Amino acid sequence: MALPFIGPSYALDSRTHGVQRTVNLIPVQLESGTERTQWAYQDLPGLTQFADLSASGECRGAITVLGRNFQCVGSTLYELFSDGTSTSLGTIGTSTGPVDFASNRVHLVVVDGSGMYYWSLAGGTVTYVTTAGARVAFINQYLLTTDPNTEQFKWSDVGDATTWDALSFASAEGAPDNLVGVLVDHLDVKLLGTTSVETWVNTGSSSVFERDGGRYVEHGCAAPFSAQKIANTFMWLGSDERGSLAVFMDAGGQPSRVSTRFVEQKLNGIDVSRARAYTYVQDGLPFYCLNVPGVDTTLVYEVGSKQWHERAELVDGDYTQHRAVCHSFAFNKHLVGSTSGKLYYFDNTKSNNAGDVLVRDRICPDRATPSRQLIRYPFFALDCERGHGGKVLLRYSNDGGRNYGSWLERSLGELGEFKPQVQFDRCGSARDRVWHVRVTDDVPFNPVGAVDA
Repeated sequence: MALPFIGPSYALDSRTHGVQRTVNLIPVQLESGTERTQWAYQDLPGLTQFADLSASGECRGAITVLGRNFQCVGSTLYELFSDGTSTSLGTIGTSTGPVDFASNRVHLVVVDGSGMYYWSLAGGTVTYVTTAGARVAFINQYLLTTDPNTEQFKWSDVGDATTWDALSFASAEGAPDNLVGVLVDHLDVKLLGTTSVETWVNTGSSSVFERDGGRYVEHGCAAPFSAQKIANTFMWLGSDERGSLAVFMDAGGQPSRVSTRFVEQKLNGIDVSRARAYTYVQDGLPFYCLNVPGVDTTLVYEVGSKQWHERAELVDGDYTQHRAVCHSFAFNKHLVGSTSGKLYYFDNTKSNNAGDVLVRDRICPDRATPSRQLIRYPFFALDCERGHGGKVLLRYSNDGGRNYGSWLERSLGELGEFKPQVQFDRCGSARDRVWHVRVTDDVPFNPVGAVDA
């Protein structure tokens, strides 16, 4: 019988409630409605190295401005070119932790949580200009940032990143919390506090910015770099004074919870303030990718399918977070930076991470009836891409995923050998069966489904 093979990651603390995991496989809905299945998995693209700036430190942030790509690696600001070469533009005052960028077409600015630095796009030196919070934004030729550990935000002179009038500020006073960031979405200024989000608008009047009291949100931002624009809106890791911790999407000025219990249990009891996210769209799929210190994998939400999956590296048999921590689109490539200081791009033609293993894992839902009757499994048959060489691994648990047997392996078909399916025979019987399928070889996998009886 058909197995509910395609699905999200939903492994809960209690294994009696949920065990399934989806790692480096993207659940996608087939839009035509006339295919043999409505859902399938698409392999996470591999990585190809684009540039090595590791001598400077970790990749901290990136931006593309008017077709030019800029990277902050360690304390150094670089311009990156289409052949992977780069030139150093200058340095900022810190060397670790994420940074944020913005530009007014004349100046490029970068903030690191304590100060703001600018560089003229026509050339020059990197220069400190003012104190600044973790985030910076642009609207109507103004640059905006927050003052650290206050409820105040401020703005530059029009079209001029070098001038910040001491009177060009306002306070978000809807709640007694400090601002952790600022983001502009659809010409709305979103002021991100620890327990609230206020919407302000650029009025064009003498007051410059005014609050829109009708779009006040009582869920704040738990991590300033978790707030990112995606799919014509924005998402953030939210918190409030009652202890709520969830991922939200803005829905017309109000929060819509998109995280599941799986995601929220992953975040429970850890410091999430240093979480950081990046977003991108590839093959028509919008992704929100969240890295949280203390979580073993990168948690990824695909907006179209509304499904969460995980991304990870396999190191000594254990998961570690996917190496990508920041993103920019340039030279027709999705460029991602890593904490090692190396830059890569997502490569649909690769099934490895720049020579390292790209593991693809699916742990299926618990296969048990309410009465726990014994079920015989004469075979397990997998429908996936074949004819590229390599092998697929299978193991299974008869106690709800607590303990597994040894790995079994089958060929995925030699080059050009498009066998009808990959089948494991004589799989025994169980009252509580969990299947775990894995591919680590450098070959496409792209599974469509499975049957197990």
